[in-house]
Amino acid sequence: MMIRPYNPGRRPVSNLRVWAFVLVSDFGIRISDLARWPSVPACRDVIVIFAFCCFLRGAAWLPCAIGMENQDRNIVLIGMPGVGKSTIGVLLAKALGCHFLDTDVFMQAMQGRSLQEIIDRDGLAAFCQAEEDYVLYLDVKNTVIATGGSVVYSGHAMRHLAEHGVIVHLDLPVERIEERIRNLQTRGVVMEKGQTIRLLYAEREPLYRQYAQITIDGTDKNHDQLVAEILDTLRS
Repeated sequence: MMIRPYNPGRRPVSNLRVWAFVLVSDFGIRISDLARWPSVPACRDVIVIFAFCCFLRGAAWLPCAIGMENQDRNIVLIGMPGVGKSTIGVLLAKALGCHFLDTDVFMQAMQGRSLQEIIDRDGLAAFCQAEEDYVLYLDVKNTVIATGGSVVYSGHAMRHLAEHGVIVHLDLPVERIEERIRNLQTRGVVMEKGQTIRLLYAEREPLYRQYAQITIDGTDKNHDQLVAEILDTLRS
């Protein structure tokens, strides 16, 4: 995995720290403060992360982690908040034996703030610009990527994701989404003041359909069924 020479944040982030974040994400370990890791010489980064990778994955995973092998294309999950992109993404990555990256979590880690804090302090436009920047910052392979629901507002970001990945839209009826989302005011959802889930759904669904190469209907399906359907569709 390699990182594009692009800096969207407050300061440069080393390549090794970013792919270490992906490796840690594979194990579901929460890293809330990667952005505050001290800047250290590259040689020490290599030693520390090499040991970390060998401990968690075994030495055979290291070439994949640093982009020394030509791995398969990414699987990019898009969809409304509450459809299960992060949960399905982790299960899908485990089934495929590949990496997992949640762009919302990555953005929070690099910013050192929650999504809602970014929205509250910086505004919706700045949030969407930061989201686009962090997506453009990534150049990963053999990774399941769970995106934020608002990533489809950026054509530039979506073209970048599609360049090396298959775009999978996880779809649910708006009624199910309303049932699932109980923390709308603190979840970090990009929506205008007074906008409802139904209005947001109507606004975003055409964009999800526009960019999706595969659409998976999650109605009345559990996580295992959804993962199996995605795998079957990808292999067909």
